[in-house]
Amino acid sequence: MKRRLFLLAWALTVPAHAHTPMLDCRMEGKEIVCTPGFSDGTPAPGMTVQVYSYADELLQKAQADSQSRVKFQRPPGDFYIRFDPGHESPAEFDHADLPASE
Repeated sequence: MKRRLFLLAWALTVPAHAHTPMLDCRMEGKEIVCTPGFSDGTPAPGMTVQVYSYADELLQKAQADSQSRVKFQRPPGDFYIRFDPGHESPAEFDHADLPASE
């Protein structure tokens, strides 16, 4: 019994293998389409992605669909998009990396 408790306690203290959040965004027509996920290839359906102004004002937020995609209307001015699953550093995508609006 003591051995089982020891093994259980040891298993709970082994650090989890964290994976880094990733965020890819592109323009599709007049919409921004982002795909949040993780560096190990795991998608992030249901996770929240947010759009912020450079003054850190929340402009928009949405949850990723079942295919791990989020769509936003392109806001005016300077902005960045953030995927923060709550561990590691959040993934960010700057508006300057998107193609110019048509």
